[in-house]
Amino acid sequence: VNIKQAICPVWPISQELKPDAALQRACRQLCQEFPDLFKAELGCLKDFQLDVKFKADTKPVFCKPRVVPFAIQEDLSKAYDAEIARGVWQSVQFNDYGTSAVPIRKVTLPGQTIAKLWVCGDYSVTVNPHSWNHIAT
Repeated sequence: VNIKQAICPVWPISQELKPDAALQRACRQLCQEFPDLFKAELGCLKDFQLDVKFKADTKPVFCKPRVVPFAIQEDLSKAYDAEIARGVWQSVQFNDYGTSAVPIRKVTLPGQTIAKLWVCGDYSVTVNPHSWNHIAT
């Protein structure tokens, strides 16, 4: 296996499309120039604070969990545990705000035996409509 491709693979969108060699070279060059940005691990944004301000009349919104298909329940549980162990999330008993988790099964890439499950939050009904512009400081 080519180590450069293993670190920063460039896959064609469709088998019918031919890969753009110039784009692939440019992507590989970026991966070589900025290897810390393309590590297969969680990164950390340093020296940055995001202040999210809510509108004055905002009341907490707590959404019920979405129904999770039985076929991915075990993988979702493992994904939750993994993110808690990595320090991305914290387990809490109660909270005024709560948004639904959206599990997304990614395409299986060559060399993978199982597709990765991404877990995202749906903030379109909880945070987004009630926040002012984000201010970076």
